[in-house]
Amino acid sequence: MQKVYRYTAKNRLGHIVEGALFAPDQAFAMQSIRRLDATLIDLRLSWADTINTFSRKHFDMRELAQVYSTMGRRVENGTEIPTALRETAEFVLDVRLKIALGMAEAQTAAGQPMGNAFATAGFPPRDCAMIMAMQQAGNTGSVLIALGQDYRRLATLQNKMRALIYEPAFFFSLAYIMIWAATVFAIPRIQNFFAQLPGARLPGWVSTLYGAAGDFDAHLTVGTILYVAGAIGLIWFIRSPMFGALLDKIPVFRALSERSDHAALWSSFATMYDAAIAHHDIARMLSSAANREDNKTAFVRLHRILQSGQVALAQAVQRVGFPAYIASAVARALSAGDATSVIAELRILSENLGEDVDVLATRVTKTIDITLKLVMGLVLLAVALVTVIPMVLSTLSQV
Repeated sequence: MQKVYRYTAKNRLGHIVEGALFAPDQAFAMQSIRRLDATLIDLRLSWADTINTFSRKHFDMRELAQVYSTMGRRVENGTEIPTALRETAEFVLDVRLKIALGMAEAQTAAGQPMGNAFATAGFPPRDCAMIMAMQQAGNTGSVLIALGQDYRRLATLQNKMRALIYEPAFFFSLAYIMIWAATVFAIPRIQNFFAQLPGARLPGWVSTLYGAAGDFDAHLTVGTILYVAGAIGLIWFIRSPMFGALLDKIPVFRALSERSDHAALWSSFATMYDAAIAHHDIARMLSSAANREDNKTAFVRLHRILQSGQVALAQAVQRVGFPAYIASAVARALSAGDATSVIAELRILSENLGEDVDVLATRVTKTIDITLKLVMGLVLLAVALVTVIPMVLSTLSQV
């Protein structure tokens, strides 16, 4: 487990500096500070920051995009990298990202190259590889701006996909709570009401349901624990690969998943291609970045083929298992001619896939909206069937 340590130290210029870093234990934290050519004065474990960052394993994508864009502009304007890092971190709200920027600032101030400092601070390997490649050519500012644009596109796609999940999750959570509340609060009161009515007759199915609700109330603690466990089990199933595989059999969901993943992957491919990173290394890094298992497998195969050096990139992408429409489109883009044209074509492909995601997301959102209204209507009807309607039927039976 990575903990957050806050420290006070004297740097090689004799200045007192304060900072924070990620480390598995105190010994590792002390060793990291010594590598900065600094004399440690005070070191303490920050439980608040550790807990805060534990819940977030990754940087906020939109903030990371803003960080890269801001740093890129400042570096291009001649700002020193440690200064650019410090000034950029002042506006960051994501605690994990803020600490990582502080670590990178301390290391670059101690003379570490920016790409190495970012790698040690926990930035994505792809980003570090691109910065390392471009800083040797003196193009650090331009690659940071490109990364910012890339993450902005990824954040937009991510938000669209999340929007498809949040609304159904909210409605089904509400329905689940309503059923528990009706069982615990409404049905016992209605049962007492009927018990006071002489000659009240209830339909058989209502009596059976009320009996089950009575058993639940008689063992409320155990029943509630099992009810909550059922919700946890459902959430686990929805997050499991099995549910993803079932959802992937529905054509519209498969198309949405494929296009959103490929839009992000080929945008990243174009950015790394522009940074002159070796093609087999690009494929290796994208195999880790892919969300879909079939895309991970395809990029692993692409890495192996390209590493062998026996097949050209445009031919290799057609042999590794990408969907036919992706393989042909990428092959055409890679055959566009010079590097500038290839990069432009790959970015156009990514943008087109992003537009497809918009169309599909709108279609899925409309379907989900209609389905949710039907489900909520059925839930309200079910609540009425066990509360209001039995009272009406019992009253009518006495007329």
